Amino acid sequence: MSEEPIKKKGELQLSANEVSYIEQNWKTQTDQEIADALKRHVATVTKYRRINGWNKNSTEASQRTVAEVVNDSTLSEKDKTQFIKKDIKNSSRRTRLQAMFSEDDLNYFDSRWVDYRVQFKDMTPSEEDVLEKMIVLDIRMTYNQRSLRELHDLQARLKVQLSSKTELDPEDDKELMILQTIQSYNGQEVELNKQYALLLKEYQEIQKSLNATREQRETNQKIGAETFNDLIKKFNEQEFRLKSGREAELNRIAMDKKREELSKPHQYVDGKVDLPILTVENFKKANLG
Repeated sequence: MSEEPIKKKGELQLSANEVSYIEQNWKTQTDQEIADALKRHVATVTKYRRINGWNKNSTEASQRTVAEVVNDSTLSEKDKTQFIKKDIKNSSRRTRLQAMFSEDDLNYFDSRWVDYRVQFKDMTPSEEDVLEKMIVLDIRMTYNQRSLRELHDLQARLKVQLSSKTELDPEDDKELMILQTIQSYNGQEVELNKQYALLLKEYQEIQKSLNATREQRETNQKIGAETFNDLIKKFNEQEFRLKSGREAELNRIAMDKKREELSKPHQYVDGKVDLPILTVENFKKANLG
């Protein structure tokens, strides 16, 4: 039994599911994308949106940045996730990674990227580059551990072939080959473990670098904000205003006194007399002409 269409304002025939889909996605998808998903004409979607007062002039998905979407309190986590996933899929960054990884790996990259971008309310381009390196290293570590598991499986199968033997025949070429293969796998296992340790160290350093960069940037912003706010609060205190006023007046008196001194004739070490600060008034007063 198909869902019966319902009439909305403007004489539009839309089902409850279609209405729900438009309401949930109009902020993060274009009208054309919604129309394609619903198999509707784009004009129908646009008209329904407009008659409900959903103006996209400033919130058109294709014109919004990730930072704007992440910081938009009117959007749900699902909306933000959907927008960021679409943004990374359509990016040149994703296109470049397609030559390096399988589709499963790319999907994992997208998932991790979305997690971090939702977590961090804003990221600079350099921080995004660091994030990419971190996720790529994560994928490489996964490759490493996958290869190690496969190696263990091969070793186990070879050892089973020898386990039935009470004694190994040194003249048996087959048994000798199995032993050599196991030894070779042992060497590969050592190398894989070394590689994993290096990858893990690099991953942790990059992660630390990303966190440190963000913490420093946020701290600088916070310090600036606190200094300004604290200053405003202090000026609301009478004692602070009086103290600041006294300091300003003392600085003015000291500056005037120093200007007066430098406006008088001064004899230099070479015996010449001149005015350090030369103005018409000072020259007339000094009568040096």
